[in-house]
Amino acid sequence: MCPYDIVILSETNLLPAISTSELGLHDFKVFRRDRCVHTSQKQTGGGVLIAVRKQLQAREIIISECCTEAIFLSIKPRANVVMFLCGVYIPPQQSLTSYIHFIDTVVDIYSRNLDFNESLLCGDFNLPAHEWTESVVCSNSPSATALSDMASLLNLRQANTVRNSRGVLLDLVFCSSLTSTVSAATDVLISEEAHHPALSVSVELRSYPISSKRDPVLVRDFNRCNLEGVRTELLSGALEVGCLESDFDTAFTEFSNKLEEIVAKHTPWKRVECSPFPEWFSHELKELVIWKKMLHKKYKQTLNDSDYYNFSIIRDQCKILAKSCHEQYVFHVESTLPSNVKVFWSFVNQLNRRSPDPDILQLDDRTVCSSKEMCELSADFFKSVHSSASTVVPDYSFDTNFSISSCHLVLQDVKKKITALDASKGCGPDGIPPGVLKYCVHELDTTLQVLFNASLANGIFPTALKNSYIVPIYKSSDMSRTIVP
Repeated sequence: MCPYDIVILSETNLLPAISTSELGLHDFKVFRRDRCVHTSQKQTGGGVLIAVRKQLQAREIIISECCTEAIFLSIKPRANVVMFLCGVYIPPQQSLTSYIHFIDTVVDIYSRNLDFNESLLCGDFNLPAHEWTESVVCSNSPSATALSDMASLLNLRQANTVRNSRGVLLDLVFCSSLTSTVSAATDVLISEEAHHPALSVSVELRSYPISSKRDPVLVRDFNRCNLEGVRTELLSGALEVGCLESDFDTAFTEFSNKLEEIVAKHTPWKRVECSPFPEWFSHELKELVIWKKMLHKKYKQTLNDSDYYNFSIIRDQCKILAKSCHEQYVFHVESTLPSNVKVFWSFVNQLNRRSPDPDILQLDDRTVCSSKEMCELSADFFKSVHSSASTVVPDYSFDTNFSISSCHLVLQDVKKKITALDASKGCGPDGIPPGVLKYCVHELDTTLQVLFNASLANGIFPTALKNSYIVPIYKSSDMSRTIVP
């Protein structure tokens, strides 16, 4: 019985006359790309096969333009997890064009499928004279450099360190997960070749979002809020405070809701949707990529040399502009880090392609998935790592006339706190961004002083201020196991 969930074979030497049913992989869905006139001038040898267990829901990504012996799959090993899998064979002593064709195909698949949580590219790349360290290659070869650039662009690393009998790496494994491991296979399915030792690849699946592809949604664009419009409406007396003596909590809630309505009235909507292009693509680069695809399609239909020349010119321009756009975006992220850390974390989340929220939470042998159970499990965890409070009640002296109700805030205190707010931060559950409070400080300071003093005098903490966001901080790559709120 096969112990593996996925089997990838290169140089299968299979012919169309050999039926897949003859291979004995009855529990697997088998995908083949046998050698043909479109991939090689030779009639024998070569070929790639990928066998995936049927319960993993694999489907082939059809690429009509690919001239490489390669198979591209999309696999759903479990709910909310989509994995990109590729098996490839590139014969020895191939030109740079063969590698570029393969790389362009992979990048094109990535640009059209943004819902991949993990990626795994395995195959015989036949680059024996090059040393690999993660995704970085120590070589002057244009082919090896092109593969290294692809790995950097797609945030992949080369994980295979198992050398063949000559001490070189012909088979490469590019993966997106930092926890994936590659080792020499102990349970070999077919006879090994000295030049190609059998490899065992282990991929740890983490918790992922349902999908990065979602329907467009409308949200408030607080960066374009008409602050002067909010100030004008506040000056007109649109924000009035109710009776504080009879029901302070209700009056504070009404004040908060009314201010939220005024802010929303002067804040436009913006459409948020998932772009088929990476965030760092400029408008010019997007148009150039679309134009390149159109020219490539035309060349495949005509096989005309002039059409290929036009396509190659635009393709070269795409590469140059893509490198420039990526460098500019990274520079933008680094330069805005001191003033706006959200840009940096947006960049990190895009690289990781994962949601900030786990689908499950684990503690020892317990696994939970609902919000309530996660809170209870977190409480149990922190109860176990923190010492219990002493049961001995200290002897306090309450001989004092001090009362919190006697505290009084002066106008300068309120104004000082409002002006110290960070206007670049987002708003909380109340829908009132700090930038509005800071801009309208002179219109709000007196009202807020009255409300806060009434809160102290009545000994009531407003219900409207009890809602907040709790952000988990993850201490490792496995979000389901290490969380500190």
